[in-house]
Amino acid sequence: MVYKIGFIGTGKMASAIIKGIVDKGFCAKEEIIASNPRESSRKRAETELGITVVSSNAEVVGSADVVILSVKPQQIPGVFSSENLGFGPSHTLVSIAAGVTIETLKNHVPDSKIIRVMPNICSTNFVGTACFSYSENCSENDINIV
Repeated sequence: MVYKIGFIGTGKMASAIIKGIVDKGFCAKEEIIASNPRESSRKRAETELGITVVSSNAEVVGSADVVILSVKPQQIPGVFSSENLGFGPSHTLVSIAAGVTIETLKNHVPDSKIIRVMPNICSTNFVGTACFSYSENCSENDINIV
């Protein structure tokens, strides 16, 4: 199945973003796939969010062209070293990991388009703001999706 959007991580900020994009009609729950290595977190996200949640980050990348990297900054090296994720030129990686630069992300996914977003905590209540920056290979459409 092809999903509209994927998430690596299902924590508080990812959950808030998922709830917001579903609530605002950007996509349906059935169009979202996420990954989490912990079974208890997968079950919680499936129950609370009504989305498909898997254990494999590579399955998320293989199923969606837009992937939101929603893990803590210190988890980034482990995400990219644990398995071959399969990011390519058609993928847009949207990172909400604070302090992780586009250059750092390019070391992991050199052919992908990268957009960094810094949401604020108010996003968890659907009233947040965010700023973003993007790599030179992002199209206007990629930017508009964010």
